[in-house]
Amino acid sequence: MQPIFNTRYLIIATVVLVWVAIGIGVAVNGTDDDVGATVTAQSISVTVEDGVVAYTTVSTSGTKDTLASDLNDSQDAGNTGNVDIDLIINGMNSGGWTLADAADSEIYAHKFSTDNGAAWTALATSTKTLSMSLSQGQTEEFDLRIYVPSSTVDYSEQTVDVTITSSAS
Repeated sequence: MQPIFNTRYLIIATVVLVWVAIGIGVAVNGTDDDVGATVTAQSISVTVEDGVVAYTTVSTSGTKDTLASDLNDSQDAGNTGNVDIDLIINGMNSGGWTLADAADSEIYAHKFSTDNGAAWTALATSTKTLSMSLSQGQTEEFDLRIYVPSSTVDYSEQTVDVTITSSAS
């Protein structure tokens, strides 16, 4: 009677299994390579120089501005980030006066210009466009003009801040 497992079949089966194991080992232990990748975090940033306007005392129905012919205090909004930015601008109601397009009783107007006063745009508590696609390192010079109310019961100093906000273009 012949044994079920012939020695010759056992050797062939063992050789085949060894070759399969080697083949799997080559597939598992194959070569690899890297993909070079870099990333830079997006920085969206604006600075305003000098960032302070002192209108001082202005008569009712009077105006003052930052042009060279008046206060000589133009402002510069600069892109200090690493991407192009859009700039928006908005004003605020003061403690005693309401901001509007034109001055009136207890209402003041605050405007900005990016062309040395050739044209003025009224600020609002909502945003207006100051500059579009300002490149890295560039600045947008702008001027401000205030129109004091025609009449008021509040003769105390008013805070009339302006906010400049940047976003990626």
